[in-house]
Amino acid sequence: MRNFVLLLSVLIFISCDTDNVKQPNNEQEKIAPWIEDQWLSNLDKNIITGYSDQNNSIVLGSHFYSSIAKTNGNNLADDNYIGEDGSYTIDFENLFQASSFNKYAISDKYFCLGNDYSFCFFNHYNVFQAGSSWAVLPFDEISDRFSFIPRTVSKGSSFCSINGDHVLIPFVNGGAVDDGISLLLLTLDIEESDKFPGFKAVITEKKKLNHLPAGWINSQIIMGDEFLVSTYNGLFSVDKMGDMTKISEEDYHTLFYSEENDLLYAVRSEMGVLEISKDKGNTWEGGWRIALPYHHVFYEIDNQLVSVADNWIIWFDFTEGDKLRFVELNNEGLRGEQIKDITEANDSIVQVITDEGVYNKKKSEFFKLKPGGMQYEYSLFEE
Repeated sequence: MRNFVLLLSVLIFISCDTDNVKQPNNEQEKIAPWIEDQWLSNLDKNIITGYSDQNNSIVLGSHFYSSIAKTNGNNLADDNYIGEDGSYTIDFENLFQASSFNKYAISDKYFCLGNDYSFCFFNHYNVFQAGSSWAVLPFDEISDRFSFIPRTVSKGSSFCSINGDHVLIPFVNGGAVDDGISLLLLTLDIEESDKFPGFKAVITEKKKLNHLPAGWINSQIIMGDEFLVSTYNGLFSVDKMGDMTKISEEDYHTLFYSEENDLLYAVRSEMGVLEISKDKGNTWEGGWRIALPYHHVFYEIDNQLVSVADNWIIWFDFTEGDKLRFVELNNEGLRGEQIKDITEANDSIVQVITDEGVYNKKKSEFFKLKPGGMQYEYSLFEE
């Protein structure tokens, strides 16, 4: 049934506002393709998630951890190559076999993987040393009938969120969403280990929070020092003390917070209306009826809003006043069925991680449109 709903939403998305379709420019423009980073090109890959900061791009697979060191400056522009001295890959298949079905959380300090029985929390300072150098949280310690929450966002959405030293895990306590949604708030720390070199991630506190109303989780994100959780019954904020506040009655199926611009983007489930909040969800502005399919995930590149779904890359262009341009960007050269992460590798390179590899492109080429791709214009929606 869920697959039928997703298919229907995609058909609606493609067919909506056909009068607003802009014909692509027939003039042939040379567009640079995405280039695979050679650091992982020979690895047997099954990539789950990725993360990027100023120094490294972290790639997590079902049985490997790879830290790809970044160069500084513009020398990447010549060969689109990220990996250099300081990059390394660790194969941990004999220690831990992660489930590749789910996407797990990753931050600058910790990352989470899971198998069929537990969550496991690691730190980037001491990755996969021999023995149990990670914090293990068995599902049966969370609930005797723990299960993941069925969610409309079936791709791209992590099953937990990491904010600093805190982790939020929504789950079904009782086996049915009709019983309500439970939230578990963990506090992590890193401590010296006598047995293992380096540092070990440990769980210092577990706190079960009040139930959310029955229903599915649509999206969960980090917004400053808070967690945001969107459900069929409204939008909730959760702080690091575990206090929960309902900030909207609206049912949003997709959320994104721009830390750079302090803007919260949300897409309403009912009509696919994109809205923007400048005060962290208390009031909303705009409203463009874009009928976005549920499995899109938002990112920000060069202060511009983009989304990915499967291997599509979409640019939301707000530069024309109240109008919104919605255009498909070039994805030539990308391999894989699903984009896992997209980020700015440095000042000149954009990096995309798919389920099959890591790909780079000059930022100056990133916003080039896909030849023959989708192009739409939307005016403000009035209810």
